[in-house]
Amino acid sequence: MRHFGTLDSPSVAPIFPFLGIGFGWLLALAFLDEYRYPDPGGVSLSAICLTLGLLFPVAVSALKNVSTLFRPEHLIMVGLAYWLLLDPMQGSYHLYGVSYQAVSKSFHLIALFGISVWLGLYLCRGGDVPRLQFPDSVRLSPQFVFLIIVFCFVVGLLRVFIACEFNPLCIADGILASRFESPWHLADIGNWDTLLVNLELFNRFVLPFAFILLRLERRVTWKVSLAFLMGLVVLLVLIQGGGRRQVGMVIGASAIVWVLLGEKITWRRSVVAVLALLPALYLFNVMGNARDEGIGTLFFGNKFEVVAPDIEKPAIKVDKNFLYFGYISETVPDHHPHTFGRGVYAILSAPIPRSVLPGKPGLHAFSLPAFYPHLPKNSGWSWTCSAVCDFYLIAGNLGVVVGGLLFGGLAYIFGGLLAGHRTVSKVMIFAVSGLILFLGLRAAREIVIFSVALGALWSLLYYGSAMVRKSSPR
Repeated sequence: MRHFGTLDSPSVAPIFPFLGIGFGWLLALAFLDEYRYPDPGGVSLSAICLTLGLLFPVAVSALKNVSTLFRPEHLIMVGLAYWLLLDPMQGSYHLYGVSYQAVSKSFHLIALFGISVWLGLYLCRGGDVPRLQFPDSVRLSPQFVFLIIVFCFVVGLLRVFIACEFNPLCIADGILASRFESPWHLADIGNWDTLLVNLELFNRFVLPFAFILLRLERRVTWKVSLAFLMGLVVLLVLIQGGGRRQVGMVIGASAIVWVLLGEKITWRRSVVAVLALLPALYLFNVMGNARDEGIGTLFFGNKFEVVAPDIEKPAIKVDKNFLYFGYISETVPDHHPHTFGRGVYAILSAPIPRSVLPGKPGLHAFSLPAFYPHLPKNSGWSWTCSAVCDFYLIAGNLGVVVGGLLFGGLAYIFGGLLAGHRTVSKVMIFAVSGLILFLGLRAAREIVIFSVALGALWSLLYYGSAMVRKSSPR
């Protein structure tokens, strides 16, 4: 059984994150041109400076020891750069309608959140806060892992199977349809639909567990081949639905599992994993462009065509988080008060369907189109502005600091999984928990939603393996 080694040790001294983020923030403000900032690319240099500041402690730690590259706090720093700064770096859109002061405030709040993450991490470490642990004694056999894969596949796609009446041709047609025209989107399953939607969280585990099974079997068996086939089906269903964060969670967790289960965590293995994620970024672009017509048009139609990237079509399409962050910075609190408790309630109640909790507030407990008439007002349209923006919307600068401390504390708590022996159970739970922090930066409610999946995974591994041991002949 391999040990995590120094993966759990402190990554860098406090001076590096505070110095790096502080210096990057000052450069970002220094290069922010009051006259050019609204144009596409007008804030690119500022975004690059702040990104380098956020990633500075990650680089220092990785150069000292590459095995620390996948620590939770490092995933958070990469997440801040990805969800908030990658679009402005590429000049993906203009910022007309957002004042210079609002853009400057957005950069300030991102830096403040980043510093608060590290502060929360060091405070928890100094205060000896309890960390998340998973027993080293829980061992997973290849047979049990294969049973988990089949269980997650069947339960996670149960809504798809019921909508198609277990007809494989219907499922294939649905995968090729547009995201709003699949049988499982149009199906009216009644009161059971709430349960089936929540059970879909299990399908995120199929592909990462397939990599675990390959590692345990050490060769391509029929079980391994079937596991990867089931993982591919899950990916196609998620791609058809257009949910890039769900697809990102599956691919990202699989990459982390593949790296951490290696004989040794090396630069070569880490770089290969990162390079393997690049096609996923292109896949996200394809999903964003093709989901309204359906991925079937890529093969059987001519509606969709891949256009070469330009200033209006960035090489890597993310979300308009920075733009909407500017809108919020412009509007709150000058034209609308902070949402306070109602905003917290909107985040905590996110996993609960409205059919169960009809009085829960809408997303963010705030209507952005009410202040910006050019934004869509139809019920199917939604927007995100990142977790940093969510915390600012709730309680201003204080909310951003508290949110950063919360993320830093969670990074410390989840990092406890990196202590002790490197078992497949701990690696799987760590991969999901790390991705929860990364995806939670897109919107704070994602932390709550995907935490349900983490709890389900924990129960499945801990209690499921115990039941198998009890039923096995001695």
